[in-house]
This record gives sequence, structure tokens and C-alpha cells, in this order.
Amino acid sequence: MTIVTDPGPLFNIQFVGITQSSITLNWINVLGNSYIAVLSSDSGFTQIISSQITATTDQNTTSYANLSNNGNFFFKVKIASHPDTSYSTAISSYTYPTLPSISLASNTA
Repeated sequence: MTIVTDPGPLFNIQFVGITQSSITLNWINVLGNSYIAVLSSDSGFTQIISSQITATTDQNTTSYANLSNNGNFFFKVKIASHPDTSYSTAISSYTYPTLPSISLASNTA
């Protein structure tokens, strides 16, 4: 007989790196599991940018590149072997906007 322990919901999902065009996130790892990480441009997850299983077991971080600047992005994750109803509560953040260029006029008198 095998007893499977439900590790429960994932907690402490955090954005740990944000630039103008990329986002990096991590979460608390439940040992021995792979995860499905989903990035969307809307809170209802109808506009999926990426949905992928983590490359290795126990990987608890993921990064997304080539995102639009000043874009609002939503992220959720679940243990790969769990049903879709077990996704974490989604979190969201904006990428940084592109800052305008400033040219300094030279004063030659």
C-alpha cells in the first residue's frame, strides 16, 4: 500500500526579478515534484503567454523574457500531478516602462 501525502497549496510565490522585458519568479518547493507554471497577460488566464512544466524535479523558479515593457502579467503555478483546481492564487506585476531619453544641451559660449 502506498500513502500519498497531499502537499497542499503552494505558498509564498514571489517576483524576484523584474526588468523592462523580463520577469523571474520563485515559490516554496515541495520536494520530489515538478510544476506547471503559467504566465498570462490577463487575470482570467485566457491570453496565455507560456504554460510549461518545469525542466527538472524540485525546480522552484522560472523566468520569462521578451515581454512587453510596462506590461501587466499574471502568474500561477501548481504541482504537475495535481488537478487544475489546485493552481495557486495568481499574482501579478508590471514590467518596467522604457524611460525616455534625455539629452543634455551643451553650453558653448
